[in-house]
Amino acid sequence: MFLDSHMDIFDSLRSTFMLSFVVFVFSFLLAISPVNGAQSFPVYRVNQLDIGGSTYGSRNTKVNMEARVVNSGSATRKCIVTKLNEFSLAAYHHLVESNAGAIMILLPSDLDQLSADEQEQFINIEKLMLTEEIELPVYFAIETEEVVDIYSRIRSSANADMSVTATEALLNSVSSNGFQMNVHTSTSKPIEKYKTINLHGLLEGNGNAERLSTVMFVAHYDAMGIAPGLAKGADSNGSGVAALLELMRVFSRLFHSSSRPNYNLVFLLSGSGKLNYFGTKKWLEEMKDSNKFPYLNEVESVVCLDSIGGDVSKLYVHISKPPKAGSANANILESLKKVAAVQGLSVEIVHKKIFLGDPQLAWEHEQFAMNKLTGMTLSTFDSHRSPYRTSVLDSRSRVKAEHLTEKVQVIGEAICQHMFSVPSQNFSEASVNILSEDLAVQRSMVTAWLDLLTSESRSAQFLDSSSSVVNSLEQAFHRHLKSVGRTNYLCDKREPEFVLFDSMVETMHVYSVKPAIFDLLLAIIIAAYLGGIYLISLTYPTIAVTLMNKPK
Repeated sequence: MFLDSHMDIFDSLRSTFMLSFVVFVFSFLLAISPVNGAQSFPVYRVNQLDIGGSTYGSRNTKVNMEARVVNSGSATRKCIVTKLNEFSLAAYHHLVESNAGAIMILLPSDLDQLSADEQEQFINIEKLMLTEEIELPVYFAIETEEVVDIYSRIRSSANADMSVTATEALLNSVSSNGFQMNVHTSTSKPIEKYKTINLHGLLEGNGNAERLSTVMFVAHYDAMGIAPGLAKGADSNGSGVAALLELMRVFSRLFHSSSRPNYNLVFLLSGSGKLNYFGTKKWLEEMKDSNKFPYLNEVESVVCLDSIGGDVSKLYVHISKPPKAGSANANILESLKKVAAVQGLSVEIVHKKIFLGDPQLAWEHEQFAMNKLTGMTLSTFDSHRSPYRTSVLDSRSRVKAEHLTEKVQVIGEAICQHMFSVPSQNFSEASVNILSEDLAVQRSMVTAWLDLLTSESRSAQFLDSSSSVVNSLEQAFHRHLKSVGRTNYLCDKREPEFVLFDSMVETMHVYSVKPAIFDLLLAIIIAAYLGGIYLISLTYPTIAVTLMNKPK
């Protein structure tokens, strides 16, 4: 009787045990799993573009892998999260060779906090990643409190990989949480029918405007950097645009006064300047072929403004060939030197021939030179190869409004001296005052434009017809100029000069998860427990009979 009752109990246990235990296991797993939901923050992908048939930058976007820090063991198929001061070109090459799945580099919220060595290190990283094709996705993130906390926890969990013994490593792996990094996005796609936008306008001089000598002011308004979403381009070329806009305002007042000169002034803001000055090239082609802008026929000098906000007391004038004596370019250069000297600045001429074998032009005036329009580029950089011309380190704090205002005043005065034919021997501190009082360059206006231009990314990918920056620039043109035109240009469909891609700014999702070793160990424990209980339920009748028949 006793044996029969025990047999009924174990038969019932065997029939219901698996179902009840499965429910128990799921409840147990839910109880021990991390309770924190996914955390997310914006990340900025390394630039991806094609220029002249060559591919540059990161070609992939998707991330769905476990997080690791640099030097934390195997990097294969892992998302390596690192701070900038822990990253180097050597580390990058090591991660590529180790088949890392992705890289996320954390940048300080204030890039000006970087030391000189850290800035140089970052510049080298930018140069490498902007000049070669990268197969794995590479992202940048700004160090916020949340991001730093996630990084600290990833680093703490990585200690398990660096334990002294295998047992210690196993225990640490089981007890710690891992992190799964995920960017939910499709493969990046070319931006179809991307339009480069140019703005141009005119100040007509005294007389028959179409026959008056003309001086052009030109600046490209886009920026470039390793991460397009972070490219503000304060100096290159925010300073050039701010200078052009303030000169436009000042000369507009001059041309509406009784002292209007016998000269025209043309202002051109070109798009896609960082892409081999594509906007300037297409504008010149259209205007010359269609004769829509007859003032081009009388242009005697083109003054391009590029990165003139540097904190230096020197202004470099880049030219393709020395100007002929008595030419407009020669007179403007002479005026520039004289005015700058009075203001305590020096002017240095840098002569560089156009190398037609190089698919990339050095300066914007070279596009005009190839169309038989002589000109120059004014800059505080002595070389077009300066890495800060295409760096996200080119932040607003790098451009001091007072220094830029001084240079704009010098440029404006020099052009005035040329237009009013002031003899060079009459230069003095007293005579360099045509743009004074109400006509003087205002620091407040320069500051306002710099703040606006650096309020958002000006990388070409974000400068479409809906861009607030482009629309603000167009409003300024209509406010001060006549014959304002807005032109849009598409790349050649068959052989495009460049191709831009989307997915430059994404959202990184971070999930706190248990490592795979934890799942494996838990599965072994559960299997052993289930097997033990099941074996006991199978062998209990035999054991019970044996015990009952055992002689006392």
